[in-house]
Amino acid sequence: MIFLKPEYIVFMLIPLIVLFYFIVTGKSQIQTIFDEKILQKLTVDTDSLGRTGRNMMLFAAMFLMIIALARPVLPKGEIEAAAKSIDLLVALDISKSMLATDRYPNRLQFAKKKIYELLDKFPEARVGVIAFASDAFVVVPLTEDKKSLRFLIENLNTTALSTSGTDLLVPILKAEAFLKEDKQKILILFTDGGDQKEFSKEIEAAKKAGVTVYIYAVGTPHGAPIPWHGEKLKDRDGNIVIPRLNSTVKQLALETGGAYIEGGYKDKSIDMIIDDIKHKFKMQTLKKRKVQDYEELFYYPLTLAIFFMLFAFSSLPRNVKTALMLPLLLTLTPAPSHAGFLDFHEIKQGFDLYRQQAYRDAVRHFEKVAASRKDAPSYYDLGNAYYMSGRYKEAIHAYKRAWTNNPKLLYKLFFNMGNAYYRLGKYAKALDAYEYAKKFRTEPDLLHNIELAKKHLKKKPPKPKPSSQKKQKEQQQQNENRQNQNSQSQNQKEQKGSPKSTSQQPPKAKGGQSDQSQKSPISEQEMRKWERKLQKSRPRTMPLRLKTEDTQRKQNAKPW
Repeated sequence: MIFLKPEYIVFMLIPLIVLFYFIVTGKSQIQTIFDEKILQKLTVDTDSLGRTGRNMMLFAAMFLMIIALARPVLPKGEIEAAAKSIDLLVALDISKSMLATDRYPNRLQFAKKKIYELLDKFPEARVGVIAFASDAFVVVPLTEDKKSLRFLIENLNTTALSTSGTDLLVPILKAEAFLKEDKQKILILFTDGGDQKEFSKEIEAAKKAGVTVYIYAVGTPHGAPIPWHGEKLKDRDGNIVIPRLNSTVKQLALETGGAYIEGGYKDKSIDMIIDDIKHKFKMQTLKKRKVQDYEELFYYPLTLAIFFMLFAFSSLPRNVKTALMLPLLLTLTPAPSHAGFLDFHEIKQGFDLYRQQAYRDAVRHFEKVAASRKDAPSYYDLGNAYYMSGRYKEAIHAYKRAWTNNPKLLYKLFFNMGNAYYRLGKYAKALDAYEYAKKFRTEPDLLHNIELAKKHLKKKPPKPKPSSQKKQKEQQQQNENRQNQNSQSQNQKEQKGSPKSTSQQPPKAKGGQSDQSQKSPISEQEMRKWERKLQKSRPRTMPLRLKTEDTQRKQNAKPW
């Protein structure tokens, strides 16, 4: 056993001993007023511990609390974890044209908000930031510290550089030097494009350096004036300057293999950039690091401390038998099943390993939490860990036990369950899960998965059961009998000279195909592309652990 925080014992034990000395040697206020013999006659002593015993109990409780704060643990060995990441260089245009107000409140502040969104939605990336106009400087090197990034970006303004104008060749050269050790050089420019009409030099420099340029265009084609010291900025001739979005900068992005996006307020432009980067570039595996795994023991001294505190601050009967029965009854009383306050360490370790993609090790911690808490979020976390480990059957079983009344969690449960069934090739059950998830929310990914499952079912129809085959034969025989009866009655009518009845054929579908053979909503190429995406998909997770009623009590699995 070792202590992770031994300084608590060193610095807190000495004051505790001094405090205990004053408590033991000091007299109470009543003892200073009355004589000791008179006080014995006035008081009725029913306490078996006495003042000394109480002080000893109090000291023991406080000592055990200090031991608990020192975090006693048992080393369980080392876990090797490898995290994956990708390096990005973000270049922010801080020229005066970025103060134009065609984006609220201006182009510069709008671009900052989009960079914050990029940091939030791309946690795997290591991001470096440079600011540029006609020159450039490094704001922060490659880092995973998103809080520091946000703080430094927030303090950027157009006065950080004394030069004016926008030169897009500068950030490309900076990116070449900045990412010289990276095989994949990704540069994301947040700019309005400047005044250039031709970017052959920039394209040549980017191709030579191997830099892929993404351009997030900030601004609008009609433009807006630039507020400057309470007025609108004017040129030398006294005309109001109205900078407009330079859409010709698109060629720089397309020629270097990147992408060009004109972003709005509530759109998925940042998601599109992230998806394109993940599709074109590989996540780099960082150096493997070993993480020490421990078993926490702090709750043992903490439990004893609470036990001693109860004795120190309560009146015990003088009868020794009754005093001995009290702790016995406490130990025999069934403890409540809520062990959540002891599971936070397992939950934290599980999520840490999950983020480091050590899914098999994360499963072990989530299994302990689920066995202890037996609530919906615990089974849900366990199901996600099973899913990422490739254990789809166990994932489905865990999802089924995570029954809840929360619609957000139910949607993610059925969505993930459908993906697990799909990975097992059980397309009918996958379709049922997707359709049930559709009751709680509708989104493009879900609808596409539904169409994909339907197409698989059309290609591989399920075999009919023996009982259904008999029913089909009986129904077919009945149809043949009805047709024979109808033909006989028709012949009789024709013989009597009655006019022939004309029956219209059902209209054919376009292209000469029947309704059943109409084209599927998705093509074969799209189907293969979406299947590749589904193979790489991760289970839907909740940003925070849900606080629902079923997290406060045991959950019984309902039949599905």
